[in-house]
Order: sequence, then structure tokens, then C-alpha cells
Amino acid sequence: MSIILKKSKTAGIFSPPSYIKGSSTSESKIDKIINEAIEEKIFSTLNIRNKAYVRLVEYFTTFTTCPLTNDKIVASYMLRVKTDIDKGFKNITAREIEISGINLVEFDNYLNIYGAKKSTDINKILETI
Repeated sequence: MSIILKKSKTAGIFSPPSYIKGSSTSESKIDKIINEAIEEKIFSTLNIRNKAYVRLVEYFTTFTTCPLTNDKIVASYMLRVKTDIDKGFKNITAREIEISGINLVEFDNYLNIYGAKKSTDINKILETI
């Protein structure tokens, strides 16, 4: 007499969290969690409520030197919504971003993917600050 064991395709050792629905690949679930963390950081800083407003965001990065290695590192991101009346940039430090579990590259990629405009005109930046 023999026993045949079959591995079930639907049952896994760990089931995905209930707040993640949709695709079954773990990479897309991780990306979704990262994007939600980035959205929360941007939305709370700029007081926006919809992902569509991200394309109205204008930003630039500020840099500093690492005290140990004297390498140039990102100090913060300065963001604003172009349609705001006060036109002031809001600061999100690199430390805040990293504490929330987001890599600086992921944060920058999110801004680029969703259409935020990187401000490169130095004179315009200095006038608004």
C-alpha cells in the first residue's frame, strides 16, 4: 500500500496579507507596499489626496557631504505642487524617507514614473526659496 501526497497549488506556507489583492507574484506585492509608503509620505507632506496630483509636483534634490567619507549624498527632497498659491517648497529629508522603509532610488523612480517634474533651473529655485 502506498500513499500519494500532492502539493496543493493554492495553499502556501504563508498566505499573503489581506490588504494585498490582485497579482500573485511577490515582487509586485512588494512594489505595491513600497508605492503606498511613498504615496503616504508625499500626500501627507503636500496635502494632496490623489495620485493624479503627483504629475503637478515640482521637486529638486539637495545634497550634502558625508562626514565620514566626504562623498556627496542626498540630504533632502524639496517638493511643491505647482498650483499652490503660496508656492513654497516643502522639505522631506533623506532620513525621513529611509526611516519609512523607502530607498532614495525608489522614491526618485516613483516621482519620475508618475510625472513629477524635476526642477533644474537654479535661478528659479533660488528665487522661490
